[in-house]
Amino acid sequence: MGREQVIAKLQARPWFKATSSSLRELLLELPWETCAGFLTDLAARPDELGGVRVIALADLLIPDTSPIFGIFAVFQVQVLKDLQLVYWYQYFSWRQGPESGSKGVVLVRRGGRITHIVVMRGDSFAVGGSTFDGIGGFAEPTEVGVTGMLNRFRTEIGEELGLPELRLEEVIPLGRMYPDRGMTNNHPHLFAAVISGDEAARLGEGEAPNPDPWEMRSGPVVVPVEALWGPQGFVMQNDDSYFGTCMARLVALGLLTPTVP
Repeated sequence: MGREQVIAKLQARPWFKATSSSLRELLLELPWETCAGFLTDLAARPDELGGVRVIALADLLIPDTSPIFGIFAVFQVQVLKDLQLVYWYQYFSWRQGPESGSKGVVLVRRGGRITHIVVMRGDSFAVGGSTFDGIGGFAEPTEVGVTGMLNRFRTEIGEELGLPELRLEEVIPLGRMYPDRGMTNNHPHLFAAVISGDEAARLGEGEAPNPDPWEMRSGPVVVPVEALWGPQGFVMQNDDSYFGTCMARLVALGLLTPTVP
């Protein structure tokens, strides 16, 4: 849908009409070039869900200056079985909406066998410290659907590993995931990229230079597949949700086989 169609759908919603004029104006003034995903998803949301009816948008928290990374929306809702029970629901959305971007892992293949897996470790502003992370990031507004997310994943691999000319042998789609359905509508695409042992030899662990000015410090971590499994294995030590989902789906596809140490 284009901007005019999305705005028309929003303006037709009962909750939009019941929202204060200042919030309606703030919502409609969001830049389409960067926030189209959020607006499109908002226009498609049902007025009634899970036994509650959305009454009005109560608050919209966004930064006053660019760049806008995400938006926090607060809604007044009413319980359908008890119309006197009114309270507030909220969620966080990246500016791109559910199709925020892509995340994944890199597999190293030597002699037809997967020998290592590559993930990231770096600082997280939200966590307030260093954590493991998947490889990937936000999509551009023009990057939509599986093809667009795949292109974004290819770009992010080179940037985050510090090797923009990294040659990929294969990219495997791993579906999508909800990292925290209680807090966010985020529904990114997941992929696994395969590189050769020769390409992997070019990787250096530790902080990698990234041309993206909005990225915090991070760098690749290379793990032998033998070190993944068991109670003390890397899978149990890595609490990143993207990594956990990628691992489960790689095992489900038969691309990785757990072994008991």
